Amino acid sequence: MWFPFVEVSEIGDLAAAFEDPAQSIRTASYRVFDELRTASFDVHAAGDDEGHPVDWHVTAAIKDATKAQLSFWAETGDESGAGAQNGGGSILSVSLPGGGGTTSLAAKQEARVAPAVAEILRAAPGIRWGVGY
Repeated sequence: MWFPFVEVSEIGDLAAAFEDPAQSIRTASYRVFDELRTASFDVHAAGDDEGHPVDWHVTAAIKDATKAQLSFWAETGDESGAGAQNGGGSILSVSLPGGGGTTSLAAKQEARVAPAVAEILRAAPGIRWGVGY
């Protein structure tokens, strides 16, 4: 599979929101790659396009999802996800308050990924989804 999913030249003015746009693109690509963990789609096996999706819809969706993740980080200012981790925690039946964060692990993970990423990828023709455990 090709990686990262977009180039700095493809994100236009959004690049100005990041100290190191190329690294931010890599990190966003990893986040999108993680969302694709239960997905499958056909890729080119040889030539200049090796590892790239055969279906242009898949390519477009992956690029759009990566850009959506970058936009999310630009809006929230929280590329690392550290802001989502702030807050209390729990040990057995004791919950500890703190900060403006949440104690829910699921909510913390969801706050790290732009909601649009899953929407874009799930709507793309050419991507088949399996069950993940």
